[in-house]
Amino acid sequence: MVDEARREQQGAGEGATGTRAGRSARGRPSTEPRSSDQRSTGIIYDALSALLFGVLVILILASFRDYGITWDESWHLHYGDHIVAWYASGFENRAALSYHSDYLYGGGFDATAALFRAAAASADGLAPYDVNHLLGACVGVLGILGAWRLGRLLYGPAGAFWSALLLSLTPVYYGHMFNNPKDIPFAAGYVWAMVGIGRVLLALPRVPTRRWVELGFLLGAALCVRVGGILTICYLLLALGLYGIHRAVVSGSLDAAFGVTARLLALAGAASLGAWSLMLVAWPWALLDPLRHPFEALGRMTAYNLHHREMPFGELVIRTTEPPWDYLPRYFLFKLPVLHWALLGAAAAIGLWTLWRALAGRGLLRADIRRPLLWFTLLLATAFPPIYAIVRGSTLYDGLRHFLFLIPLLAVFAASAVVVIARALERRGRVFASLWLVIVCGACVDVGRVMVHLHPHQYVFFNRLVGGLPGAFERYDTDYYGESYKRLFAGLYEHLWTHEREALLTEEFTVTGCIPVEIAREYERQNIRFTRAAGADFFVGYQREGCLRAHAASPVIYAEQRQGATLSLVRDLRPGARGRRSP
Repeated sequence: MVDEARREQQGAGEGATGTRAGRSARGRPSTEPRSSDQRSTGIIYDALSALLFGVLVILILASFRDYGITWDESWHLHYGDHIVAWYASGFENRAALSYHSDYLYGGGFDATAALFRAAAASADGLAPYDVNHLLGACVGVLGILGAWRLGRLLYGPAGAFWSALLLSLTPVYYGHMFNNPKDIPFAAGYVWAMVGIGRVLLALPRVPTRRWVELGFLLGAALCVRVGGILTICYLLLALGLYGIHRAVVSGSLDAAFGVTARLLALAGAASLGAWSLMLVAWPWALLDPLRHPFEALGRMTAYNLHHREMPFGELVIRTTEPPWDYLPRYFLFKLPVLHWALLGAAAAIGLWTLWRALAGRGLLRADIRRPLLWFTLLLATAFPPIYAIVRGSTLYDGLRHFLFLIPLLAVFAASAVVVIARALERRGRVFASLWLVIVCGACVDVGRVMVHLHPHQYVFFNRLVGGLPGAFERYDTDYYGESYKRLFAGLYEHLWTHEREALLTEEFTVTGCIPVEIAREYERQNIRFTRAAGADFFVGYQREGCLRAHAASPVIYAEQRQGATLSLVRDLRPGARGRRSP
């Protein structure tokens, strides 16, 4: 990573805080030699990036078994097996063509995970869900690497490091990495698609062939998880169209601009065709009708209204099919750390100031449009999806889970504020820039401290604006994915081992509760069995469906809590347990 990063510095350049000194204002390579301070700062940031990714790898290897199985994982696990079986059977096994609702999605991650599980099984290695969690975490790190790349395109090594660090310190992203087989792979694909688009835009008008080939692969990485990745193709075509318009205005030659734009759009079409082909390989149902089925799936997902349920929203109880307009804004506001929002606010102010100066001096007409065009495309890719969902009144649930693909871009925007402010302060003296970076680092440490305390339930994080997790308890969805049940079953076992060891060794205990049977089976252990039959010994419940209050007269013998808020609990239903105090 460091060697390739050094090569990119030749085109990107960076100042002492990551500024782009290696190119002139018109985007051409600068003839001025880069100072030793600039080079050393770039090397330091590259070393910090390498250290960060090394730490991430160590954390993943040390903790991926800690994370519980989430509600969607079993569906995705079987869907991946069905896709592999479809190919292995010579297209005779058609289960993948109608399985659950998953057949409406690309199976890029699911099929890959199935292949890894098969390899692990033949080697008598990891359990199936452990394989998925390890692979999912690796894909999450690829998303962080995508943010690193995008930050580097914009602000060199400093932008790369801060983008990766801030995304790593986004609890809702980090927590989902291990056991969200759909939203995290799509988030990784989405940010890499924007990297590919960014590289093309910055290379206009003579884009190397390898960039188009690379772009086709990166667009396909998003499409093979969700057909909604088609938005990235729309962003690309719009950006190229705007480039053509700007070129016509600047050159005064409509014919010349049209010729260049037509060539670029044709190349973009070829890249999109390659992306579409990659999508079809991992999506059997779409492969049956490559033009109609993907758009049919897109329409059905856009109008999705099959998830009918009530959910808490502040002081209200709302329905998933009738979310208020501020559902997404409020969850974004509360689920990102305050640090991120402070930096995003600063980035917005910097962006508006820069835009005002450009418009006041008509700089957009005279200047190289490529970098402003990239910023516009990134803003559009971030703002359009939630605005569309709000205006359309789409079915929404699980907080911002379905919009996790925006988190890497938000981390890049936040990182831009760190770099730009540091650069501005450095002009007044390095001590000011250093003080600013110390403040940011201190805030990062605070976020990291909270994430350690929440482990392995980082995704339930709520920031101080809502009072943290205690302030969100029973007012917003916390452990909506049932992730904490793994720790809950372990807690039940430890309770019985401590207080009823002889019975645990000789008798069978039964558990019932608010959890899918297939997932509960994964948590069964020595003489503890799950059942749906009446007369179970214990009940397990989490926040949804009133499960925390079910069997309220029975004592709680174990509760999985973080920051004083209960995520899930075990109640003792046995005769004689009522009135018994919890240990």
